[in-house]
Amino acid sequence: MRAWRAGREPNARDRARFANPIPRIEPAIGLAQRGATSAIDISDGLIGDLGHIAAASKVCIEIDVDRIPHVEGVSSIEAANSGEEYEVVVTAPEVDVGQFLEEFGLDLTDIGRVVAGSPGVDLRQNGKKIAPPPGFDHFRDK
Repeated sequence: MRAWRAGREPNARDRARFANPIPRIEPAIGLAQRGATSAIDISDGLIGDLGHIAAASKVCIEIDVDRIPHVEGVSSIEAANSGEEYEVVVTAPEVDVGQFLEEFGLDLTDIGRVVAGSPGVDLRQNGKKIAPPPGFDHFRDK
Protein backbone atom coordinates (compact mmCIF):
# COMPACT_ATOMS: atom_id res chain seq x y z
CA MET A 1 0.00 0.00 0.00
CA ARG A 2 2.86 2.36 0.84
CA ALA A 3 4.31 2.00 -2.66
CA TRP A 4 0.98 2.73 -4.33
CA ARG A 5 0.35 5.74 -2.10
CA ALA A 6 3.79 7.05 -3.08
CA GLY A 7 2.95 6.64 -6.78
CA ARG A 8 5.19 3.58 -7.22
CA GLU A 9 4.44 0.00 -8.14
CA PRO A 10 5.15 -2.51 -5.37
CA ASN A 11 7.60 -5.23 -6.26
CA ALA A 12 6.11 -8.43 -7.70
CA ARG A 13 6.52 -10.46 -4.50
CA ASP A 14 4.81 -7.87 -2.28
CA ARG A 15 2.05 -7.27 -4.79
CA ALA A 16 1.35 -11.01 -5.07
CA ARG A 17 1.22 -11.38 -1.27
CA PHE A 18 -1.28 -8.52 -1.06
CA ALA A 19 -3.44 -9.51 -4.04
CA ASN A 20 -3.49 -13.26 -3.37
CA PRO A 21 -2.95 -13.94 0.32
CA ILE A 22 -2.32 -17.54 1.29
CA PRO A 23 -4.23 -18.74 4.35
CA ARG A 24 -1.88 -20.32 6.88
CA ILE A 25 -4.32 -23.08 7.89
CA GLU A 26 -2.02 -26.12 7.63
CA PRO A 27 0.97 -24.35 9.23
CA ALA A 28 -1.31 -23.13 12.05
CA ILE A 29 -2.49 -26.69 12.67
CA GLY A 30 1.16 -27.78 12.67
CA LEU A 31 1.98 -25.14 15.26
CA ALA A 32 -0.96 -26.24 17.41
CA GLN A 33 0.37 -29.80 17.24
CA ARG A 34 3.75 -28.48 18.42
CA GLY A 35 2.22 -26.84 21.49
CA ALA A 36 1.20 -23.35 20.37
CA THR A 37 -0.78 -21.74 23.17
CA SER A 38 -2.38 -18.93 21.16
CA ALA A 39 -2.54 -17.51 17.64
CA ILE A 40 -4.16 -14.59 15.87
CA ASP A 41 -4.02 -13.14 12.39
CA ILE A 42 -2.32 -9.76 12.34
CA SER A 43 -4.55 -8.10 9.76
CA ASP A 44 -5.23 -5.25 12.20
CA GLY A 45 -1.54 -4.84 13.05
CA LEU A 46 0.91 -6.92 15.04
CA ILE A 47 0.88 -4.70 18.15
CA GLY A 48 -2.88 -4.40 18.34
CA ASP A 49 -3.53 -8.08 17.74
CA LEU A 50 -0.86 -9.15 20.23
CA GLY A 51 -2.62 -6.82 22.65
CA HIS A 52 -5.75 -8.96 22.25
CA ILE A 53 -3.76 -12.10 23.14
CA ALA A 54 -2.14 -10.36 26.12
CA ALA A 55 -5.48 -9.11 27.45
CA ALA A 56 -7.29 -12.43 26.98
CA SER A 57 -4.41 -14.39 28.51
CA LYS A 58 -3.63 -11.83 31.23
CA VAL A 59 0.06 -11.77 30.26
CA CYS A 60 2.68 -9.29 29.14
CA ILE A 61 4.19 -9.87 25.71
CA GLU A 62 7.60 -8.34 25.11
CA ILE A 63 8.51 -7.74 21.47
CA ASP A 64 11.97 -7.01 20.04
CA VAL A 65 11.02 -4.56 17.28
CA ASP A 66 14.35 -5.08 15.53
CA ARG A 67 13.40 -8.73 14.85
CA ILE A 68 10.04 -8.05 13.17
CA PRO A 69 10.13 -9.09 9.50
CA HIS A 70 9.25 -6.28 7.11
CA VAL A 71 9.34 -5.43 3.44
CA GLU A 72 11.85 -3.07 1.90
CA GLY A 73 11.00 0.57 2.48
CA VAL A 74 9.11 -0.07 5.72
CA SER A 75 10.75 0.25 9.11
CA SER A 76 10.38 -2.36 11.84
CA ILE A 77 8.17 -0.10 13.94
CA GLU A 78 5.97 0.69 10.91
CA ALA A 79 5.64 -3.04 10.27
CA ALA A 80 4.69 -3.59 13.91
CA ASN A 81 1.82 -1.17 13.56
CA SER A 82 0.56 -1.84 10.04
CA GLY A 83 -2.10 -4.33 9.08
CA GLU A 84 -3.06 -6.35 6.04
CA GLU A 85 -0.09 -8.71 6.36
CA TYR A 86 -2.28 -11.81 6.18
CA GLU A 87 0.07 -13.52 8.58
CA VAL A 88 -0.35 -15.19 11.96
CA VAL A 89 1.45 -14.46 15.21
CA VAL A 90 1.73 -17.36 17.63
CA THR A 91 2.81 -17.93 21.20
CA ALA A 92 4.48 -21.29 21.64
CA PRO A 93 7.24 -23.04 23.51
CA GLU A 94 10.43 -23.75 21.57
CA VAL A 95 9.65 -24.96 18.04
CA ASP A 96 12.19 -26.62 15.75
CA VAL A 97 12.18 -23.92 13.06
CA GLY A 98 14.27 -26.02 10.66
CA GLN A 99 11.81 -28.90 10.80
CA PHE A 100 8.89 -26.47 10.46
CA LEU A 101 10.49 -24.86 7.39
CA GLU A 102 11.09 -28.27 5.83
CA GLU A 103 7.52 -29.44 6.46
CA PHE A 104 5.60 -26.25 5.58
CA GLY A 105 8.03 -24.15 3.53
CA LEU A 106 7.63 -21.22 5.93
CA ASP A 107 10.18 -19.44 8.07
CA LEU A 108 9.27 -18.77 11.68
CA THR A 109 10.71 -15.66 13.28
CA ASP A 110 11.12 -15.39 17.03
CA ILE A 111 10.20 -11.77 17.79
CA GLY A 112 9.54 -11.87 21.51
CA ARG A 113 8.39 -13.67 24.59
CA VAL A 114 5.72 -13.81 27.25
CA VAL A 115 6.99 -12.26 30.48
CA ALA A 116 5.75 -11.39 33.95
CA GLY A 117 4.02 -8.04 34.15
CA SER A 118 0.78 -6.21 33.55
CA PRO A 119 -1.22 -7.49 30.59
CA GLY A 120 -0.21 -5.71 27.42
CA VAL A 121 2.53 -5.43 24.83
CA ASP A 122 5.96 -4.00 25.68
CA LEU A 123 8.14 -3.00 22.76
CA ARG A 124 11.92 -2.95 22.88
CA GLN A 125 14.16 -1.46 20.23
CA ASN A 126 17.94 -1.63 20.50
CA GLY A 127 17.37 -3.15 23.94
CA LYS A 128 15.38 -0.15 25.24
CA LYS A 129 11.68 0.02 26.00
CA ILE A 130 9.76 2.22 23.56
CA ALA A 131 6.17 3.47 23.47
CA PRO A 132 3.98 1.52 21.07
CA PRO A 133 2.19 3.45 18.33
CA PRO A 134 -1.61 3.00 18.35
CA GLY A 135 -2.87 0.04 16.37
CA PHE A 136 -5.91 -0.10 14.13
CA ASP A 137 -9.21 0.20 15.99
CA HIS A 138 -12.42 -0.68 14.17
CA PHE A 139 -14.44 1.29 16.72
CA ARG A 140 -12.37 4.46 17.00
CA ASP A 141 -14.22 7.60 15.99
CA LYS A 142 -13.22 8.77 12.54
